[in-house]
Amino acid sequence: MSMTGLWQRAVASWRGHAERWLLSGAACALAACLLQPGWMVERARFEHVIVLDITQSMDVQDEVLDGKPVSRLAYAKHALRAALLRLPCGSKVGWGVFTEYRSFLLFEPVEVCANLGELRATLAGIDGRMAWSGNSEIAKGLHSGIDVARQLPGHPALVFVTDGQEAPPLNPRYRPSFDDKPGEVAGLIVGVGDLRPSPIPKSDASGRPLGFWQADEVAQADLYGSGRGGSLSGETMTGDGTAAPPAPMLGATPGSEHLSALREPYLRLLGSERGLAFVRLASADALAAALTAPALAKPTPVRADGRVVLAVLALALLLARYAKLPRRLGRLDRHAAARGVLLGVALSGAVATPPAAANDRPFQVARTAVLEDDEQVWSFESWVQRLGKVRGLSVEPEYTFEAGTSVQFELTRRHDRRGSETGHEAEVEFKQLFNDIARDGWGWGLSAALAAERTHDSGGTLPSVGIKLPLSIALGDSGGFLHLNVGISKARDARRSWNAAAGIERELFKRTLFFAELAREDEATFMQLGARHWLRRDRLAIDFGLQQQRADGMRASGFVVGLGWYDL
Repeated sequence: MSMTGLWQRAVASWRGHAERWLLSGAACALAACLLQPGWMVERARFEHVIVLDITQSMDVQDEVLDGKPVSRLAYAKHALRAALLRLPCGSKVGWGVFTEYRSFLLFEPVEVCANLGELRATLAGIDGRMAWSGNSEIAKGLHSGIDVARQLPGHPALVFVTDGQEAPPLNPRYRPSFDDKPGEVAGLIVGVGDLRPSPIPKSDASGRPLGFWQADEVAQADLYGSGRGGSLSGETMTGDGTAAPPAPMLGATPGSEHLSALREPYLRLLGSERGLAFVRLASADALAAALTAPALAKPTPVRADGRVVLAVLALALLLARYAKLPRRLGRLDRHAAARGVLLGVALSGAVATPPAAANDRPFQVARTAVLEDDEQVWSFESWVQRLGKVRGLSVEPEYTFEAGTSVQFELTRRHDRRGSETGHEAEVEFKQLFNDIARDGWGWGLSAALAAERTHDSGGTLPSVGIKLPLSIALGDSGGFLHLNVGISKARDARRSWNAAAGIERELFKRTLFFAELAREDEATFMQLGARHWLRRDRLAIDFGLQQQRADGMRASGFVVGLGWYDL
């Protein structure tokens, strides 16, 4: 057969079966996602060894977090925890600590996305109780950190977090000298603390507070300047001649060394001598920007995930079928096409943003915007429902992609004793969150769902599409959340339907939380009140809820029992 004949047959098949072609293309694209396609590209990535000063001056509470005073170390840890989310996947981070005169590596840099939970857990455990000495020789500790980074494979950048206070103070004429080549190790010095001096808390080896250090308990002068006991008045140390070149001031405050402030000029001096940048820790955003500065980037081959492209293609094909774009070649419903294209562009932009995990149980209607730490994991939820005359059984497998983008599939079987609602429903939902509620105290995102329903009365399959914007707000430090949703949905040959939902959850007892939900769609109202109990924390949960629905002047009551497995 000639090429002209093949083309004519393809055109004829398209004209007669456009919807089938679109559905087949979407199914093939989703099936290809299971093969985890991808390709190698070169991207800017970052590799850091982050060393935190854990000496007692870092316990000074001259920083503010959420309106409350916190220690310098706590503020630095909070900023680092948030900055981990700003590092692109493929970047690596390792932790270290500094005290006395050396930096100690806790573990070598590991990939941030695959090890986010472990990085956050180990960061939370770093505190002053790990210190083995009360001295704080900053210059020597920085040199030790440079040496640690230089010896590691890949030569990561050094990020040295400190307030810069030398204890005991240094004599400008006798500063330690090193044979480092400036710039041999790229890096950053992060200064923490207020410029105004504050008392230094004193604690025992277990971290219990013992008040504050007093002037007579702290060395107020350098060892050389103190001289020797029994020396004659005016006696000088050997080599302390007047011909020595002048040295820069090191920020020492003789007589007030029991008070501590950020020694910014001294840290800037150290950075310039060793080829390191300096940034003052004014905010988590400032730290994240410094950690991702182009000067610290490394061109790294990384594997781009092709599943996102295929998922967007599948969604666009399904939207095209719903919008009835090219039912016949050369004929197009322009308004429907425009709606489909705009929706596709919006969802493509959402998938391209930094993703976050999604999990909406125990809510039936409301969608949550709570970012989870886990990624590349499966979850599985199932529940049975009785609502008036209707009995239902649903299963919902969900997969969280890299850094948390999620797709959820739902299969539901309903049986209505009256027969009107007996049928099946299938739904696929893509969900994307845009910020971290743990960092910001609130989160928002986008949820897009495509569904197909078949009932006895319809005589066929009824497709529909819907979009929701979830907003979640943390209720202080209680561990509770308030969830608010607004959305729009449309079934084929039906008018658009606006919907809104609100949900609240809070832990009442150990491993048991209370939840309530209220949803409204057109003239229908849905309410739910129940509890979730974790049989195994964050792994296995059981739900029970009492429900009520009002629609078409009728009221139906019932219950739901659910079971969820997570991080499979």
